Formats: sequence, structure tokens, C-alpha cells
Amino acid sequence: MFNMKKWVIPFALFLVAGAIFAGWQGLKKIDRLNEQVGILTAENQQLSLDVDKKSALITDQSLSFHRANQIAGDAYRRGIIQRAAAEERKIEYKTILKNEPTCDLPVPKYIADRVLDNAYRIRANAMRSHSENTNPASTTASTGRVLTYCDLALIADPLLAALETANIQLSAIEQFDEERNREKAH
Repeated sequence: MFNMKKWVIPFALFLVAGAIFAGWQGLKKIDRLNEQVGILTAENQQLSLDVDKKSALITDQSLSFHRANQIAGDAYRRGIIQRAAAEERKIEYKTILKNEPTCDLPVPKYIADRVLDNAYRIRANAMRSHSENTNPASTTASTGRVLTYCDLALIADPLLAALETANIQLSAIEQFDEERNREKAH
């Protein structure tokens, strides 16, 4: 017959040893999982810091871009207002000069040639950047052209208006650079 008492103690010892082994393996598994949780937590914190830094950079660049657009828009509006005022002055000058008796007197040739040569040279340089608008035959002064005092008066104001527009644009660029440098300092 089968003696159960003989097998109970070794079976109980086997179960206890199995439980101890399973507990030990479970503790090792828990330690490995805790290590992985620690590593993943550290990586997550680093990634969060990276995301925060990149978000701050994107926000700063977005604000800077927005401010640049505001400054450019303001400069553009000021330029339009200035050009409109220049056109009004041109109409006013034409009206005044129409009745001027010395209006048709020619400017001395060496002055006229110098003014026209410079005007055509500047125009040619400006048009070179827009090759579709370039007409090489028209970049030199016409030798038969006579410049009158009225022509000079009508040429001077648009040139001054163009200078003012360029100064407005330069001022806007300088303003943006100052603001950007001030932001970098903070």
C-alpha cells in the first residue's frame, strides 16, 4: 500500500522550496522593473526638459517673427503715406512751375549730364536685380536730352522721397535688430 506520510514531508519541502524560488524570482523581476521605471523616469524628465526648451525657443522665435512683421508693416504703411505725399507735392509743383517764366531755361550742360548720368546709373543698378525689367539700350543718358530747371525741381522731390523711404526701411531694420538684441540680453 501507498504510504502518504512518507511523501508529505518531501512534498511540503518541495512546495516551500518552490515558493521560496518563485518569491526570489519575483523579487528579482520587481527589482528589474523598478530599475527600468527609474531609467524611463529619468529619460522622461530629460525629454520634458528638451521639449520645454524647444517650446520656449519656438515661442521666442514666433514672437520675434510677429514683431518683425509688425515693424515691416508699419514701415510699409509709412512708405505708402510718404509716397502719396510725394505724388501730391509733384502735382503741386507742376501747377506752380507751369506759370514760372524761367521754367524752360536749360540747366548748364555739365550739370545736366552729371545728374542724368547718375540717375541712369542708379536706375540701371536697381533694374539689374530685376532682370526681366532690364533694357540695356536705355541705361545710358540720351545725348540730345536737355534738362530744364523745372525738370530738376520735379526730379529732386522724388529722389528725396526715395531717400526718405529707404531711411524708413533702414530705421525699421535697426529697430528690429535693437529689440532682438535686447531680448537676447535678457
